[in-house]
Amino acid sequence: MPILFEFIGFLRKAFFFIILAFLFSAFDLSAVCYPSLQPSSQSNYANFWYDIFSPVSFLLPPHYPKKVIYETKSNYSEIRVYDDGEGWRYLVFLPEYGYQSVLDTKNPEVLVSQYAKLSFLAIPALGQESHKVLFIGMGGAIMPTYFRHYYPDAQIDIVDIDNSIPSIAETYFNFKANKNTKVYIEDGRKFIEETNDKYDIIFLDVYDAETIPQQFTTEEFFQLLRMRLSPEGVLSLNLANFSDKFVLKIFKSVKSAFPNTYAFLTENEHNYVLISLNSEEKALKDLELKSLILDSRNTFNINFQTMLNPVTIIKE
Repeated sequence: MPILFEFIGFLRKAFFFIILAFLFSAFDLSAVCYPSLQPSSQSNYANFWYDIFSPVSFLLPPHYPKKVIYETKSNYSEIRVYDDGEGWRYLVFLPEYGYQSVLDTKNPEVLVSQYAKLSFLAIPALGQESHKVLFIGMGGAIMPTYFRHYYPDAQIDIVDIDNSIPSIAETYFNFKANKNTKVYIEDGRKFIEETNDKYDIIFLDVYDAETIPQQFTTEEFFQLLRMRLSPEGVLSLNLANFSDKFVLKIFKSVKSAFPNTYAFLTENEHNYVLISLNSEEKALKDLELKSLILDSRNTFNINFQTMLNPVTIIKE
């Protein structure tokens, strides 16, 4: 009899999870976990369910409702590319805790993800023409492609440890290397240690499926990054909001090298973006002024001023 009762209990639990999975599928879980990725017509619907399920959304498997158009297993990741059938394309490293890149194939010059938009606060933070930039972590190369569209003469270096990534970016995400855009297949930490180049902006976005590799989290690494920046240079770091402990650890490491650092949080609270200034003479008001100027010119298809809401991670 105890075995029978245990089996009945198991069936009850299984039935509960089947019903729960059905309900989440019916509500389109992508709108729950990733409301910022949905077309604007779904925004109210998505925000409603996000408000309800936000506390537990990280426990739920991401939902990519259409088909896998490519998958491979590299030396570092199991990789998939999804299409949603309406022009949205995702690059995902397994297990599926989120996406690495997302592209609106119908409007490829428009940034979709919130953290990518926030990352480009580095442009007004720099406050001058950018001649040489570095991307550590390639993904679908959405951000390098976007940057090159507005700065076609800038030297763009991209570093990624996985040699399968460039061909995926080229085939599925519209990336093309050229004489001003070079891709280096090697560990980003090693690249920073060995290069003598100085960059106006360094974009750091180095995740496997689950976390930032340890070599990119230390105080020593961020000191190295600062040494590779021009005097007015800017570090832009994408920091997934996995936990308060994780965010605090990385933020402290960054702050040790860059005292002049501002943190910004995406609307869905899934990502922080840290904007770190090499110059300690600049202040938030300088970033605000440059954002006002750039927005008035409508150059970048981003409204920088609406994103200038820094948050406090550590109270001074």
